[in-house]
Amino acid sequence: MKKLLSWLLGLPVLAGAVTFALANRGAVTLSFWPSSFTLGGPIYAVVFACVLIGVFLGGTAAWLAYGRKRALSRERAREIKRLEEEIEDLKRRIGDAEAEAKTESPAAKDEAARRQLVAAEN
Repeated sequence: MKKLLSWLLGLPVLAGAVTFALANRGAVTLSFWPSSFTLGGPIYAVVFACVLIGVFLGGTAAWLAYGRKRALSRERAREIKRLEEEIEDLKRRIGDAEAEAKTESPAAKDEAARRQLVAAEN
């Protein structure tokens, strides 16, 4: 669906660009004041070059503007990964403790309970 939509939007834009280029083949000279540097070429080439420069500068500005957000996103992803690893470690510890409690003998449980009572009385 995306491909079809891009073709439906891209073909008219391409047709417009080709029509513009064919209709504006006249020569133009650009001078860059205060220097004596001049540049000549067809009008359509100058317009297309300006559009490409604008796209490049706009993309660069957007990339620079969102630099902090990208860094924050990377930092949060690292923190999430660390916390997920910690959760898995705690789950493993709980499983080990439960397994150990199941295998512990009743006499050992009684001894541990007796120690807790003696500690509580003191």
